[in-house]
This record gives sequence, structure tokens and C-alpha cells, in this order.
Amino acid sequence: MADLTAIWNALLDEPVYRALTFAVVLLLVATAAQIVFLLVTTVWLRRAERQVDALERALSAATDEEALIVRSPRAVVRAALERQLTSAEPVDRDRALDHYRAMGFPEVARLEAQSVFDYRRERALRRLLLSADPSVEDVLREVDLEDPAARVLAAQVAARLDAGAVVLLLLGPVEISNELMEQPLHVLLDDLSGGQLELLLGSLELLVDPRMQKCVLMTAAEKVPAAVVPRLRHLADSPTMELRLAAAEAAGRIAGAESRELLVTAMSDPAWEVRGAALEWLSARHDVDSVQLAESSMSDEAFWVRVAAGHLLLEQGERGLSVLERLSLEDGPAGKMAGEALDAARWQA
Repeated sequence: MADLTAIWNALLDEPVYRALTFAVVLLLVATAAQIVFLLVTTVWLRRAERQVDALERALSAATDEEALIVRSPRAVVRAALERQLTSAEPVDRDRALDHYRAMGFPEVARLEAQSVFDYRRERALRRLLLSADPSVEDVLREVDLEDPAARVLAAQVAARLDAGAVVLLLLGPVEISNELMEQPLHVLLDDLSGGQLELLLGSLELLVDPRMQKCVLMTAAEKVPAAVVPRLRHLADSPTMELRLAAAEAAGRIAGAESRELLVTAMSDPAWEVRGAALEWLSARHDVDSVQLAESSMSDEAFWVRVAAGHLLLEQGERGLSVLERLSLEDGPAGKMAGEALDAARWQA
């Protein structure tokens, strides 16, 4: 023991060793404190989770909910109510929303929506989406959103309020970075009424991203087709390929002679993407000339258009097979693609 004491004292006499000893002790103390903090946090979170579960069950059963809400911490009440408002189960969302508003949570979210911190602002926007209170429209107009994802989130709130002008203001400068963003945009736009979609159609050029314009056209084609058709002819002559493609996609979703004429015209578009989309939509509509159009597309300069034409002819039954057999006897791209389509059909059979 005396030897250990002597060694320890010798270490403390050396400045370098003394500094290292203190550093190790501080590290051990910090590690112990972190472990204690994690244990306490875990216990607290589990307790809060049990409280949220109990309150959610009370809300679902409509038993003793008022007393539980009064006794529970605000964070627990908010978590339980937000679960109710986002639940896929059959729950009384109106009652949960009444409690949510009575507790003042939308007002808190309105203030947080103007935060300088991105994470707080986006969290507040998600909470505003739950309450869909018309009073937040002014907040959405004023909030500073540089992040495109946050702008889309704010636009979701505006769409839930059926405020097309605010949606246009928020989505105007947004550029879609990838196709994964299109689905939430379709969901967002589907919340708008027909009149508000017509408002967006009238100001379509204010949306800087052609793919954003395409999303508006796709949704409007299903909800207000009569308002879309007059704009398609103008878009079909656009110098931007994405807008011509959007016009073809929208025309395919709308029944009628005028939309069919637009699709037939799109079959001669300089972009293969537009020609391919028009061909697929004409075939999906079981157009009387779909076999003839598919046959002419078998000679298209674009490989993928020829592939689509071959598949479409296979789907036409005996008429399509006879065309493929006749084309397979010819030289050139059409004959080669027809032979490959027939081989694929035999393989599948």
C-alpha cells in the first residue's frame, strides 16, 4: 500500500502526469454524468409514454378524459391529441380537435412558425396542419421559408384551408429536386376545391418549375377537366419539353374529341418522351386508331418509343399480333423490334 501511495505522489509531483490524471478524472466524471442523464431521460420518457397511452385510451373511450387532461402535463396532452388527429383508427377527431384548440396549441404553433430555427418552424407547420385553423393564413403569408420542403409543408396547411392564392405564393419559387416530391404535391393539391384549382390554372406561369405546373395540371385534369382543356393547346406548343409532356399527360386523363386531337398531335412531337406518353394514353383509352398509331411508332427513331409500341401491340390481341408478324418480316428497326416483341410473347406463353 505504501508503494502505491509513493507512486501516486510521484505522479502528482510531475506536472504532465498531474494534468493527465486530472483529465482522466474529469473524463470519468463526465461519462458517469452522461450515463446518469441518459438513465433519467429514459425513465422520464417511458413515464411520459405511459401517460400518453393512458390519455389516448381515455380519449378513444370518452371516459374521464377531462380529468386526465387537467392532471396531465401539457406535453403529454399535446402528444396524445396529436396521435388522435393523425390516427388511422376510427376516432372522434372533432372532439380531439376541440381539446387541441381549447388547450391553445394552435396559437403556440403560430408563434413557433415564425421561429428562426428550421426544426422548430417545420414542427410548428406540421402542428398547424393538424388544426387547420383559418386564422393561420396570415402567418403562412409572412413566414420566411427558404427550405423548399418547408414551403411545401406550409402549402399543405394552406391547401387544407382551401387557400389557393397562398398555395400559389408558397409554391411559386419551389423547384422539385426529384420525382419523390411529386406525390406529396398531388396530395396537397387534391385538398383544394375546384375553384381554387382553377385559380392556380389561371396563374400557372407563376410556378417556376415545369414539373410543379405538371402536378397542377394532373390534379386539375381529374377534378376540373373543363377548365384544363382550354390551356392544353397553348401548353402543347410550349418550347419547354416538360410542359408539352404535362399537356399530353393531362389530355390523356380527359375524355373528349379535343383531348384526343391533342394526343394525336403529340404523336409527332420532337421529344420522344411526349410521343411515348401520347401513344400510351391513346392505347389506354382504347382509341380506334391505337393499333395504327402503334404500328407507325414501330419505326420511331427513339428506342423506347418502339419498345412501348411493341408492348401496346401485344396488348391489342389478334390485331396487334398480326401487325407484329407482318412487321417482323421487314428489315430495319421496326422489323427487329417486332421480332423481339413476338419472342417475348412466346416466352411468356
